[in-house]
Amino acid sequence: MVADSHRQRLTEKDLVYAIPVIRKAASMGFNGFGGNCFAAAVALNRVLFAGKLAYFLAVNDALYAAGRTIGHVTLFVKDAKGTRRHIDADGRIKADIDVESWGRLDVEDSDYERIAAELGVKWNEDTAESVALFEATETMIMQAATLQLISELELTLRRALEELGCELASSEDTEFVP
Repeated sequence: MVADSHRQRLTEKDLVYAIPVIRKAASMGFNGFGGNCFAAAVALNRVLFAGKLAYFLAVNDALYAAGRTIGHVTLFVKDAKGTRRHIDADGRIKADIDVESWGRLDVEDSDYERIAAELGVKWNEDTAESVALFEATETMIMQAATLQLISELELTLRRALEELGCELASSEDTEFVP
C-alpha cells in the first residue's frame, strides 16, 4: 500500500481540473492505452499532479502471479468515505469497477493463451477472469514503463496546458491557472 502521510490530500475536485488538459492532450496524440497506460500514468502524475497521486493497478491475477503484468493502471484519490475515484488517460473519472474490468481477459484470445502457456499457467475461464487490484508505487509502475515514452507523454501534456492557456500554480498545487 502507498503511504499517503507524505502526500497532500487531493480530492476528486483536483481530478476534475485535469480533464480538459487530458482531453486536449489526447487530441494532440497523448495515448494512455494499448500498452501505454503505465507511462501515461507516470506522465499524468508528474505533470498535472506534482507526483501527489497514488497509482492503482488492475491486472490479471494468474498471469501476474507468474511474473507477467497485463491489465491497466490509473491514478486515484479517496473521497471522505474512503472510496477510490480514478482519473484515467482518457480524461474520465472512474470507479473501481470500471478499472477492475481491465484485469479480466478474454479466455479465447490466442495471445493470452500463448502467454499463459509460456508461463506455465493453466488458461481457462477462471484464470482469464481472475483480477488482482492493488495500490502501487511509482517505482513499481516504472518497471513496466519506458522513459522515452514517459518523456514524450509529459511533453504532450505540457503542450496541451500551454495551448489551453493554463499552467500549474506551483509544484505544490494542482489547480490550473489561466
